Amino acid sequence: MRKPLQLAVAFIVLASAFVLAGTADPGNETHKKSTSDSTVNVQSPPPGETLVVYYFHGNRRCATCRKLEAYSFEALNNDFKSALADSAILWRVVNFETDSNEHFVKDYGLFTQSLILSRVVDGKEVEWKNLDQIWKLVGDKEQYLTYVTSETRNFLTQSSR
Repeated sequence: MRKPLQLAVAFIVLASAFVLAGTADPGNETHKKSTSDSTVNVQSPPPGETLVVYYFHGNRRCATCRKLEAYSFEALNNDFKSALADSAILWRVVNFETDSNEHFVKDYGLFTQSLILSRVVDGKEVEWKNLDQIWKLVGDKEQYLTYVTSETRNFLTQSSR
């Protein structure tokens, strides 16, 4: 009885590794969107350029997942408070497991809680970046805050190419 269970667990682990390898964001890659992409629903961003910062979570929210969200917002609120107040940066917390949000799984290659920076120009997403180091840094709050702040600052200073 124990052997089939071990085989099933091994299969699930291997299958998960293949899925993750195919969907993970390679390195620090910024993804460009074509001009034919549909309008992003971000609750009416202002005209011009906006940075939408998405924290994606699933239905089950453990303490670490809530910490990822809290640290991400803290980093933005500490260093980009006026941009948040002026809607130059929009903070969105999204459950990617609800039917209306399942498109984000495909759009961003999501498979777990994630922090995505999305550049939106006149209502259309032109590029995005997955801050894929958040899981590695969640155990060190200061490093986490520094990472999110520096990646956000770098993304803001890049021009839309």
